Amino acid sequence: AEEQGHGVGCETRTPLTAQRERRPCSAPAVRTPATGTDAFPAGRLRNGLAGGPPCVAKDQAPAIPPEPAMDDGQERRPRLQELYDVGWRTFGRRGGGAPSREEVLAVLGALREVPIEEVGLPGPLGRRGRSARSITYLPVKEDRRLHLGVFCMPPRATIPLHDHPGMTVLSRVLYGRVRITSYDWAEGAGGGAGGGAARRVADEVLSGPTGTSLLTPVHANVHSLEALTACAVLDVLAPPYAPSKGRDCTYFRECPGGDAGQGDVLLEPCEPPADFEVQRGEYRGVVIEG
Repeated sequence: AEEQGHGVGCETRTPLTAQRERRPCSAPAVRTPATGTDAFPAGRLRNGLAGGPPCVAKDQAPAIPPEPAMDDGQERRPRLQELYDVGWRTFGRRGGGAPSREEVLAVLGALREVPIEEVGLPGPLGRRGRSARSITYLPVKEDRRLHLGVFCMPPRATIPLHDHPGMTVLSRVLYGRVRITSYDWAEGAGGGAGGGAARRVADEVLSGPTGTSLLTPVHANVHSLEALTACAVLDVLAPPYAPSKGRDCTYFRECPGGDAGQGDVLLEPCEPPADFEVQRGEYRGVVIEG
């Protein structure tokens, strides 16, 4: 039976080639990853959702209204386009507050309806890139308010523990199996880029093609991913990372023996591992208009 879980997702920038000074984990928050992309600047973020669980069972997602009947010869709109349109209506409005839970669940429902064929995946990437665990990010659609992208991970590849300040991330495993470990900041622990006491809220496996997750600014905001098999994860991030607007990514590590206070573990900011690499690949799927 497939295992359903709470969350996955991430954003990327084109790999950085410049070497950066390594800092100890007690150093200030890391603002730039060793390698990354606009979808994943060495970490990730989320945007406001007022409460709600980090994972929503499939039967909880609101039904997508049926489409009007089409005349013979009329092509139906791609599901990826519909996902983008629903996401833009939910997260792209100007001056609006956080979307309602029902609106976010509607985006999650649209995400579940996307056929894998529309994404144009070449199949499991296996061992590619400069290292056997190199991750490839395929930009589906990126604008100032919404990013859609696919992370293709070979077996045993990992995305280190990182945060998603101020972002909502909806994810779906297209194929393969991914282990996700997620944390909430403990009450009164500060959290954010400076680290602090945290509570582990998920340690589970998502399986394709139906495993989905939902992460918010206040729940499961810090997480790591480990590919148990070759896998691909389709992400919706809103809004995308923007360091100039306070939406930068920080990597963390668990610090054994630290004072976790009311949490399970103490998380400290640190540099990502030297062998962590995200390469930007060429997206060959359905072209999204908008």
